[in-house]
Order: sequence, then structure tokens, then C-alpha cells
Amino acid sequence: MTYLRRVAYASLMYLAASANGQSTTGQETRNDINTWSPGKLRSRGEEALSTRNFDEALKFYKKAAELEPENGSNYFQIFRVQSRARKYSDALNAITTALELEPANGSYRI
Repeated sequence: MTYLRRVAYASLMYLAASANGQSTTGQETRNDINTWSPGKLRSRGEEALSTRNFDEALKFYKKAAELEPENGSNYFQIFRVQSRARKYSDALNAITTALELEPANGSYRI
């Protein structure tokens, strides 16, 4: 079997498995936040925050902070959500962490 035929055969087998619901790279992977990048998590968190869905936004930002614990921006976003949800003690902890990670960032000053 030539190389081109093998590639075509493999592509057809993949498409057939996908059509039968046997694919693991389909819809369930796209909706699994454990596979998302920190940037996508922050983007989804911003969308949830704009619709005042604080629990959802907090879930996305906390997952981003878990993946990038050295990024102060994640903790600043957690601060924003918690302050809007009126969870002030949690918000204070988040902004403190953001300032500890990036003390020179002036936008974290409140």
C-alpha cells in the first residue's frame, strides 16, 4: 500500500469512528474545562462575568489560576468576581496574592 493510500485509509477510518460517536476528540473534549488553555478559561470567565454569572466566572478563573499559579492576572480576575459578588474577605485574599506575585503592576492597586 502506498503512502497516499495509507493516509486516505486512516482518514476514512477516523471519519467513520467519529460518525459513530467513538471519537474522544469530539464535543465532550471541547466542553471539558480540564483541557482548556488558561487564556480560553480567562476568556470564558470574562463572558460569564459580563452576564453576572459569578459562580461560573469564578470556576473559570480559579481553574486558570490552578494552571498558571504564577500569573497575578488570574488572581486579579478572581478579585473582580468576588468583589462584585460581595465576598469581600475572599476578594481581599485574591488581590493580596495578585500583588505578591506582581508588585509592580499598578492596575492591581485599589
